[in-house]
Amino acid sequence: MGKATVYTEALRRAATAMGGEARLAEALEVPVAQARRWLEGGEHPPTEIYHKVLDLLISTGAH
Repeated sequence: MGKATVYTEALRRAATAMGGEARLAEALEVPVAQARRWLEGGEHPPTEIYHKVLDLLISTGAH
C-alpha cells in the first residue's frame, strides 16, 4: 500500500460516502481495479478524476 496523500484521503472519503469501492468506481466510470489502485496509493488519479471525486464529496455532503 502506498503512502496516504490528499488523493487517497479524498478517494477514501468518497468511497465511504458512495457506499464502497464498486459504487465509487461506477460513479467515476472506471474499472474497480483502477479505483482500488488509486485508493491504495499505487497511482495518482488523473486531474479530471480527482475533480470528479471532489464533486462527489461536495454533492454527498462528505467534504
